Amino acid sequence: MTENRYHDFFSELKYFIIELGIDDGKIVGCSDHEIASIESRIGTALPEAYKEYLKSVGKKFLFEFFDAEQMSFGDYDDINEYVTNTLTETGFTFEKEVFPISHRRYDFFRFFYLNESDNPDIWFFDEYPEDGKHIQNSRQTFVQMILDFFSQALSNQTAGFHWVTAEETKKNENIVRDRYLKWFEANLKLKNRTRETHTDNPFVLELYKTFNAYFSPANERTALEELGKYKNKTAKNDSDKVTAEPENKKTSVKPGFWTALKRLFS
Repeated sequence: MTENRYHDFFSELKYFIIELGIDDGKIVGCSDHEIASIESRIGTALPEAYKEYLKSVGKKFLFEFFDAEQMSFGDYDDINEYVTNTLTETGFTFEKEVFPISHRRYDFFRFFYLNESDNPDIWFFDEYPEDGKHIQNSRQTFVQMILDFFSQALSNQTAGFHWVTAEETKKNENIVRDRYLKWFEANLKLKNRTRETHTDNPFVLELYKTFNAYFSPANERTALEELGKYKNKTAKNDSDKVTAEPENKKTSVKPGFWTALKRLFS
């Protein structure tokens, strides 16, 4: 039952990430053989929550979802090399078996203790702590940490919509607008999913709660209004166009749309 809950949670999370276009094209899970290769190296089973993460979305580096923190199967050797070097330089020794899961640009690494829980607590190791304490409890389980990253990814995703090159604008002068409209459509689809799906899985319910905290009723109304305005996406209007400024490659969007964005993301 517990394993199914983790499986269902990460399957649902994968669905949300793909629909939202976060790390588009990079959402790939590990094979059983790849997971077994890790367990063979450490000599024990991995926690169920972590294994289900690897199976669903954990194979590739997800820059957008994890905000540049390296936490994938593909990063496994790099993570362990950094951890080994850090422990050597600090002279620190763990009293219990740990499993490093990530590093943040070689500033710190996250880990959990092995053989303690199917959904283990996550800890930080800081190489240069101000208080002299290398280890700090994050006060989050693995699933809670994933939900925190999901919340952060939701808030950060639209910032990238405004990075538009002159070449991209030449191909589609409404590129920024179209990115937002696609985002609105995905959010509305997922909002309906949270309403229509009946589940008693506490992790899936927390996923829905996290999403609904971002896509509030006010934001939903704004999305519906904007989609209504632009449902005929092929229509061209000079006031709707996005143009790139050659020198700094900034974009401009009509005032009405900026007003909507301010309402949506404030």
